[in-house]
Amino acid sequence: MDAKKRRAVGIWLMIGVGMIMIQIVLGGITRLTESGLSITRWEVVTGTLPPLNEEAWQEEFEAYKASPQYQKVNKGMSLEEFQKIFFWEWFHRLWGRLLGFVFLIPFVYFLVKSYLTKSLIHKAGIAFLLGGTVGIFGWLMVASGLQDRPMVSPYRLAIHLLLAILTISYLYRVGLQLLLPKERKLKAADRKSILRLAYFLGALLLLQIFFGALVSGMRAAPFYPSWPDMNGSYLPEVLLQAKNYTLQNLLHFDQNAFAPAFVQFLHRNLAYLILIVAVYFYRRFRQLDKDKTDQLILAVFTYLLLLQVILGILTLLSSIGHPPVTLGVIHQGVAILTLLSLLTLIYRLAPGSNYFPDSEAS
Repeated sequence: MDAKKRRAVGIWLMIGVGMIMIQIVLGGITRLTESGLSITRWEVVTGTLPPLNEEAWQEEFEAYKASPQYQKVNKGMSLEEFQKIFFWEWFHRLWGRLLGFVFLIPFVYFLVKSYLTKSLIHKAGIAFLLGGTVGIFGWLMVASGLQDRPMVSPYRLAIHLLLAILTISYLYRVGLQLLLPKERKLKAADRKSILRLAYFLGALLLLQIFFGALVSGMRAAPFYPSWPDMNGSYLPEVLLQAKNYTLQNLLHFDQNAFAPAFVQFLHRNLAYLILIVAVYFYRRFRQLDKDKTDQLILAVFTYLLLLQVILGILTLLSSIGHPPVTLGVIHQGVAILTLLSLLTLIYRLAPGSNYFPDSEAS
C-alpha cells in the first residue's frame, strides 16, 4: 500500500472520527436538554426529514403527547416548545445517518480503486458493525424512556456512550496506523513500563466516562452542587447507611436519594485517583521518553486532563436546579479528547507496525 493510498484512507477514517466526536456532543446536548424522548418512533428512512407542514407537526406532537414524558413532565407544553426539543433529537439521528453515508460511499470507492488491503477491509467491517451496534443500542435506550418512567435508563445511556467511544477509539487507532509514524527510541523494558501505566490510566478514564454518563442519566449533579464537599460533608449521610446498598435502590434511581449520591461520589473520587495516577505517569514518562513528539503529546494530554477537572468542578457548581448545557457538553467533549490524546501515546509506544505493508494483497 503506497503512501498516497495510505494517506487518503487515513484522512477518510479521521473524518469519521471527527464526525463521531460531533455525534457524541450532539448526544450530550440531546441528553441535557431532555430532548431524547421527543421522537417516539424509529423510522430509518422516513424519519430523515422533519415535519414539513403544520399537519405533520401536529401529528408528531400528538404522538409525543401519548408518551410518559409529556404526561408526567411536560404536560401543557406548546407546539413551539416541542419543536425546540424535537430539533436536537432529530439532528442527532440525522447526523447518525450521515455518518453511515460518509463511511459507506468512500468505502465502496476505495474498494473499487483497490485502496484497501485485506486488513483494512476487515477493519472497516468491524467499524461498520460497531457503528450499527451503537445505533441499535441508542434506540433501545430511547425505548426505555417510553414506558412508565419518563426518562431513559442511565445504564443503557452509559453503555450507549461506551460503545460510541469504543467505535471512535477503534477508528482513531486504525487512522493513526496509516498517518502517524512510530519511532523505536526507547528500550523495550522502559516502553513496557510506561505502557502498563498508560493502559491502567486509559482503563480509569473509560470507567470515569461511564460514571459520568450515570451521573448525567440519573440527573445526579443537582443533588450535590458543591465542591470539594458534598453539601457540607465528604461522605453524605445516605451513603453511611448499609441498608441503602441494594440493587433495588440502584435500579429505581429516580425514587431514592442513594443512587444519585452513590454515582456522584464515585465519579468525584475516581477523578482524584486519575489525577494521582496521571501525575505519576507524567513523571515516569518525562524520565524515560525524551522524544520531542512524545513529549508534545504528553503535554497535550496533561493540559486536557487538567482542563477536564476544572470543567467538571465548574459544571458541578453550576448544577443548581439543572445541569448547565454548555458546560456539560464541553465537559463531555474534552473527556473524549483527553482519551484520544492518551490513545495517541499508547499507539506510539505499543508494539506493531504503523502502517499496512505494501506487500499485503488488496
